[in-house]
Amino acid sequence: LSETHLTKVNSNVTIQNKMTNWTVLKRFDAKDGKAHMGLLLLSSNKSKKWSGMNTSETSTDITQSLTCKIEGHTFSFIYCRQTPNHSEVKSIFNISAKSQFIMGDLNLNPNSLDDKHKLTILCGKTKEVLLKEITTKKRAQLDHILGVVKENYDYEVYVTSYKNFASDHHTIVTRISAL
Repeated sequence: LSETHLTKVNSNVTIQNKMTNWTVLKRFDAKDGKAHMGLLLLSSNKSKKWSGMNTSETSTDITQSLTCKIEGHTFSFIYCRQTPNHSEVKSIFNISAKSQFIMGDLNLNPNSLDDKHKLTILCGKTKEVLLKEITTKKRAQLDHILGVVKENYDYEVYVTSYKNFASDHHTIVTRISAL
């Protein structure tokens, strides 16, 4: 989950009491103490698979990223609270360069030439834009899934999004299946 608006005022116990079907694997609030930004990495209570997961976090004034390995694939989950400039895009690229997949609200609209160029920078030489769907109520795509997909890999990647009735952004989904 991104843009959680959590601060130190909201304890992990409070979150766990409200989200009874989920275990919080990682919580990453904004470092400035303001109720904005924020990432939560959750796992179903029925699964104990990822309880000891290693993560790394990075934040700037406008971005947060959380990188982890799930089922042998490395993901960088990114939240940008506003459109990143070129230097911030380069920073996101450096943070996520070793990840196979980048998922999140990048606040980049591929219908804008400048934002499309920024997406190309984020993809580098190894990733491609996987999700090509409208992801906001304003009929724009600001949420993205970028990833490394090659024909000789032993898995297939399926991506989509669906309406989230609690947000003006869709929920984005990646499913990786073994061949």
